[in-house]
Amino acid sequence: MRIRYAMIGGAILLALGAAGCQNEASGSPTSREAKSAPLVAPVPVATLVIKSTRFVDTFEVIGRTEPLESVRISADTPGMVVAAPFSEGQTIKRGALLYRVDGRIDAARIELLKSQIATSKRELARLERLQKDGLATPQQLDQAESTLETAQLNLRQAELGLSKTTVTSPISGYVAKKNVDQGEYASPGAALAEIVVYDTIVVQAQVPESQIQHIRRDETLTIEIPALGRSFEGSVKRVGILAHSPSFTYPVEIHIANEDLSILPGMRTRMFVTRKEFNDVIMVPREAILEGFSSREAMVVSNTDEGIRRAELRKVELGPGSGALVLVSEGLVEGDQLITRGHRGLVAGSRIEVVQELQQN
Repeated sequence: MRIRYAMIGGAILLALGAAGCQNEASGSPTSREAKSAPLVAPVPVATLVIKSTRFVDTFEVIGRTEPLESVRISADTPGMVVAAPFSEGQTIKRGALLYRVDGRIDAARIELLKSQIATSKRELARLERLQKDGLATPQQLDQAESTLETAQLNLRQAELGLSKTTVTSPISGYVAKKNVDQGEYASPGAALAEIVVYDTIVVQAQVPESQIQHIRRDETLTIEIPALGRSFEGSVKRVGILAHSPSFTYPVEIHIANEDLSILPGMRTRMFVTRKEFNDVIMVPREAILEGFSSREAMVVSNTDEGIRRAELRKVELGPGSGALVLVSEGLVEGDQLITRGHRGLVAGSRIEVVQELQQN
């Protein structure tokens, strides 16, 4: 038994001696384990190399097109329409005939009144002769004069009524609507037709009170008309001074030249009005910005002395934006390599691998 223990003890001493030799040859066990331990796999990310740019901060205004002038045509005299020699969409000159209402009753009344006036004149002349001979009283003469004057007044009214049976266009323009045609009845005050002028189009828009100071009379704006897929230049002709109380918006009127008549009344419009212009600023994707506990943050690539790429956390200050981009006023500079994908799972100091690197235009 003593021999056995001696043999075991000798084996332990030999093992310790061998371990001592290994430590002297290769260093401490701790440093060896650190060198042989596997590194954490880097997180794949996409980046964008930041470049300063020019940015125009704008706001959108929705509007609607209207004709420069619109006239509603109505009849003053009731009756059957006997002529309506025009059609919707055609060009109309000022003074052109639009409607003629049956005026036969007025014409007959005019003839009757003319006959009455002639009779009244003869009667007045006869009484004037009799008065000279003392055979007519002043009262008879006054009555005859009154009868003549009444007949003459009725004639003027009848002639005015007959003139109103003919309706002409008060302006040169285009027929937008024709509500009554030949053979139909025209009621007094009812809309018979509508004439518009739209070789100049008026865009009517409502601008919020917070933005109205950015619009100035006579400035030129670019107006987009989605229905046409085109943009047009327009001039601001009116900026209202009275707000629409329920919405706290102000009316704005912009005129657009429309010689080819391609813009029709009633089309929806969009325009972008400039609030402020910025030069040499940093614009980044909104998606790259992180919401911190008390600030907004962004992740950028940091290269260590050992050549390892790590994520660096930056606090940022934001300004206005446009669409998917936002202005960064503090925290990022030109040349920074901003992490735009894969950044949401990162913590500061995480090892990263850039699998896609984009250059900002």
